[in-house]
Amino acid sequence: MKLSDYAVKLAELESGFIEYANRFLTDDPLFSRNIILKREHSLRVRRESTEIVRSLDISGHDCFITEVAGLFHDVGRFEQYTRHRTFVDLKSEDHGQLGIAVLNELNFLDGFDAKDAEHILTAVSSHNRRTIPAEVSGRELLMSRVVRDADKLDIMHVLLDYYRHPETNDTVTLDLEDSPAISEPIIRSVKCRESVAMRDLRTVTDFKIAQLGWVYDLNFPRSFQIYLERGYHYELLKHLPENSEISELFEIIDRYIFTKAAE
Repeated sequence: MKLSDYAVKLAELESGFIEYANRFLTDDPLFSRNIILKREHSLRVRRESTEIVRSLDISGHDCFITEVAGLFHDVGRFEQYTRHRTFVDLKSEDHGQLGIAVLNELNFLDGFDAKDAEHILTAVSSHNRRTIPAEVSGRELLMSRVVRDADKLDIMHVLLDYYRHPETNDTVTLDLEDSPAISEPIIRSVKCRESVAMRDLRTVTDFKIAQLGWVYDLNFPRSFQIYLERGYHYELLKHLPENSEISELFEIIDRYIFTKAAE
């Protein structure tokens, strides 16, 4: 396929995705706002995936497959919210696995080579896991990492916008308690450069600190460069308590980001 053919196919898939997401819109303003939130997030993650993957030395075809994975990474969210009225997997079901069921049931990947379809499904199923399964490797691993990076970059955008313009929409902050309290396991995990376990989150402040630690799960120099260009961690610091522990943690993360962006 020529690059122009990939662009046409991607536009068709985006149109089908939007049509699917719009089926879930209702007369309930809050419900529809959350459906729109995930629809627009998915479209932006596709674009973030494009930005990252084009910085890599891979074929146009692999770029296309990765972009498709970015587009569909959260396709399970719409059924999840309709069934459970929450985006918290621990309170409902794994939205990555639900996304695989949706893609298979609605034949979104019809016409794709079996190996390409398998790689898309792996990226969808692993994007929300604490770590990518050890058995994922090679081309499949690269694509999964791109989608995870793209997802985190846009979630930072969504959450920072929410912190700047607070409103009553607990789904954005996972229905956590809006408190300045910090749970010790969260600080410990981030200081040790470990992914925070969702089950350890107790407060919105915990979640914000966990966000700072997301940089340890970014994989590509371009991802770090985008993060720096947007000043995400500087903006997030404005919404965290002012104390020596947070300042120390921020300095460690700041140095880490600059080092990785320069690689």
